[in-house]
Amino acid sequence: MERIIRIPLALIAIAALGGCVVPTTVDSRNNIDPNNQDFVAVRPGNSDYVERETGKGRVKEFWDSMSNKEINARLPLERSYVSILKVDTENTLGYAGAKYTGTTGTYIVVLDYAKYRDEVTDKENLPCLVGVGVRIKATITTRKSGLDLGSLFAIGYAAKSGYLTGTIELTKIGIDSSHLSSAMPNSTEISDTSIQSAIQAIGAVRNRLYDDDTRLTPHVLAVQLAPKTRPSISEKNL
Repeated sequence: MERIIRIPLALIAIAALGGCVVPTTVDSRNNIDPNNQDFVAVRPGNSDYVERETGKGRVKEFWDSMSNKEINARLPLERSYVSILKVDTENTLGYAGAKYTGTTGTYIVVLDYAKYRDEVTDKENLPCLVGVGVRIKATITTRKSGLDLGSLFAIGYAAKSGYLTGTIELTKIGIDSSHLSSAMPNSTEISDTSIQSAIQAIGAVRNRLYDDDTRLTPHVLAVQLAPKTRPSISEKNL
């Protein structure tokens, strides 16, 4: 059965724009589960610094004062995750889980590869992921219910079978390198070729993360929804 969580715009706007701007250190009280599928991708938001406990107390370390090596050391985790959002109206989306569709309709599928750290938002104290990565956003119209949209290969298979149509676009988040200027393909229709190009682009970006001349700027990438949350999210926030 399709599970749709309505995501209030106010909450996601806070999470994307205000949350994690001044991150706080996560401890066991926040109960962050790195395998929780309720991390929902949001429009990348600012994260100016990270806090660290020292012998002299808690200190702020600003990202823009660190070298690439230092930033990488503070982003110790890597993962890929998927957010599937069903377009309910022109301006409203519902979080539909992280794999299968229910009814036919229009979906936005966000697949992120991220190098990150766990943090919490300032205003709502929600677990969030702060880091850098590559975002693949597929806008899809399905012609069959129960489709697997949990991976690029599954989306490509469904498109080849005639079960869906749509477009795919890639975005680098917080990664600046002259070597990657031509690595990111333009937005295009979903096909075997476009999906292969997307996979190659992710590989190219990962290969440049540790280069000395690559500049990393961590952003808020995703927010974990609280069990009682029924948040509104508009497409412009992705």
